[in-house]
Amino acid sequence: MFGSLDYYGKWFFKNNIFKFDYINSGVLLLNLKKIKETGSFKKCIKMCMEKEMFMPDQSAINKIIENKKIVERKYNEQRKLKKDTVFQHFTTTFRLFPVFHSVTIKPWDIDKLHNKLKIFEYDDILEEYQNMNQE
Repeated sequence: MFGSLDYYGKWFFKNNIFKFDYINSGVLLLNLKKIKETGSFKKCIKMCMEKEMFMPDQSAINKIIENKKIVERKYNEQRKLKKDTVFQHFTTTFRLFPVFHSVTIKPWDIDKLHNKLKIFEYDDILEEYQNMNQE
């Protein structure tokens, strides 16, 4: 299994205290043959059904899957869009000011995308989509 480190989880949900190894489940490259052979996902499902966890799918994958490979952040950018970003993951972020709060904005919520995140890079795609739906 290949995945990029989870932005927050790499600090708070470590499996190994000496290295960053907690991957984000938003974008994964999976070896389905190996998953079937080992029954890894069945074990993950069982864990999700029996144990209450924060981000259950991701936590189960990180606990059960032993052979994880870390890929570069650019393949699952969970923060700000960068020049080398391949996939941008619109996930919950946490803000400290004016008070601690979480922010969850999805790319189809255009007003929040523009006003809160100041992201305009996808406007051409969104406009094309809106035009297709109006025809």
